[in-house]
Amino acid sequence: MASHSKKEKRARERLHAEVALLVALVLHGLMLVGFRASSPETGQLSVASDPGCVLLSDKGERSRWEDELVAWADLLDPTLLSLPNETRGFSAIRCEMREARVQSIPAHTLDAEMAIEGGFDALRLSRDCPSLSVASGDTWLPALSPPPPAPLPSVLPTHALWRFPDGTVIDTLPRYTPAQVQAIVGTTVLTSATRLEITNDGKSVRVVIRRSCGLPELDLVPYHDILDVLKPFMTYAEKLGDRTGAPWFLPTAGDSLVLEVEWRLVPPRTES
Repeated sequence: MASHSKKEKRARERLHAEVALLVALVLHGLMLVGFRASSPETGQLSVASDPGCVLLSDKGERSRWEDELVAWADLLDPTLLSLPNETRGFSAIRCEMREARVQSIPAHTLDAEMAIEGGFDALRLSRDCPSLSVASGDTWLPALSPPPPAPLPSVLPTHALWRFPDGTVIDTLPRYTPAQVQAIVGTTVLTSATRLEITNDGKSVRVVIRRSCGLPELDLVPYHDILDVLKPFMTYAEKLGDRTGAPWFLPTAGDSLVLEVEWRLVPPRTES
């Protein structure tokens, strides 16, 4: 009994499979028939195999896409559209005369009357105005004093100068004539002023050359002059406290003094 039911079940499954296969074959056949490419009938016009040859209808019966084909065929080379071609390119479209509609401005008139401004009442002054001659005399300024004469240009001295580091000139120290300086300098180019420092530590006095003018032989001239004046105070220490007869450039105990000699004002010696 069980084997009989199994056979019936297999028969039904086989029948279902056969029916499904048959339906699939029928559907595929319908699809092949429906989407089959139809061959041209005998006597119907066919398009030439050459893609450049197209048969178009008359101008009155053309569709939009046919008119576009005619335009492209007239253009021949599509690249001319992007080139500056005055006949068929973009330049031809740009060169077309375009007229803008100009509308005349309508005439308008305004019915208006000019308003007359009201005047002011006459103003009364608190007192009478002076005449022009009196007013000009009251405001007349006295004549300006003449300007002072222009100062004469300063003439630099032509001899060596003693000075302080701030530029103050000292006239109470020995003066050196141009001949004396030129005899030592000759043709040497001096670089700066000679700087001397005088120090007094309470026990002795010292004179030191702090800066050379560029010629040591010339630096020794003021050095020895200062040294000769201060020599008595450098030899006897007991006289340091007593400034009787001491020169003004002798510093007090614990101080120092800086002096300079400017040689560069002396004109250089000319070779004869």
